[in-house]
Amino acid sequence: MITNNSCEYIEEMDASTVCALVNTSNFTDYSQIVTSTSTGPRLVEFNMIATTSSPASSNSINDFTKFITTTRNFPNGKPVLVSGSNIETGYLKYPNPPGTGSSFSNDFYVSNSFRDLSSVVSNIIMARDLCSSNDIYSSTPFTGSSSISGLSLTTLYNIRATTNLNSNDLLAVNSNIDKYENKNKMFYSAFVYEYCYYNKMYTTLLQEYFKEYTSVSPSRLSNITLLRDSTNRGCTTGTSNTDQASRLDGIVITLARVNSRMTDMRNLLSAIQNYYSAAVQTFQTTLNQGGVMGSDTHAENKVTYLMNQSLHVQAAKDDSIIRQGIMEYTSEKNRYSNILLGIYAFLNIAIIGVIFNIKE
Repeated sequence: MITNNSCEYIEEMDASTVCALVNTSNFTDYSQIVTSTSTGPRLVEFNMIATTSSPASSNSINDFTKFITTTRNFPNGKPVLVSGSNIETGYLKYPNPPGTGSSFSNDFYVSNSFRDLSSVVSNIIMARDLCSSNDIYSSTPFTGSSSISGLSLTTLYNIRATTNLNSNDLLAVNSNIDKYENKNKMFYSAFVYEYCYYNKMYTTLLQEYFKEYTSVSPSRLSNITLLRDSTNRGCTTGTSNTDQASRLDGIVITLARVNSRMTDMRNLLSAIQNYYSAAVQTFQTTLNQGGVMGSDTHAENKVTYLMNQSLHVQAAKDDSIIRQGIMEYTSEKNRYSNILLGIYAFLNIAIIGVIFNIKE
């Protein structure tokens, strides 16, 4: 699990630092950026196998960095989503995201309003690419070996810490904990690979823009004729002011496509953060007010019951029953604390993409 110290380290990471975790292939030709279709040029969308190389090596101490930069954690050395989809094309539905009407032009988002991505988060969870709130915490108790596969992560943390398990049950508990923890790690690893692909593309295009701006005939990427400007005019390598303006316009349109994808990916992280924040609030309400094992109410009811047994209390020597009640109360409060600590420890992993603080 990720410690507070490692989280503080991650909070300082900007986009460049995050993208240093993967070796994204360089863009050396416009054919690697845009492709012609019957409706006009489109971006060459991210493909995990084709467009990234191996993870970068890293000596960082935090667990997520170790996870993303260790090839043995990934099939074929690359993170893979359970759904098999890329985030942009599979979940955000580029090049033509749904439900936006005329707010998309040339496959990029131009609306001034924030795009609500809560339904996208739901789709990701339904596809089992992220843990649901029930995966993190539920009140389903441990009743024996047959129930282990249906337990939540925090229940698994709790029984591993407090229950004397046989070797087979301990193996099953650890296996299920790894499954939950690695699910979100895998998603955020795939997220980093994909985001950094578009980030590298954006940086390359920005460099090309300034080359074109400062000279009508710079040393540029090959096949710039694949670009089209906002009037759908094909760009050329001509040296007139009109040709230069067309190329600049074509690059700006392409930059807008890339930036739209990166913006939606960052907004998606915010939507995921909102989902888990709401889940934590629900957990706290349940544990503070409900009668489930580990809640305040459950613990307090036990002590109240004992104190109301006046006959037993009066007959007790050295207040042993009261002391036993206090011990049970303390035990229940510790159980409550363990559950919350389990949730918080997991969410250090679950919202790792959010606290990356990816920014442009």
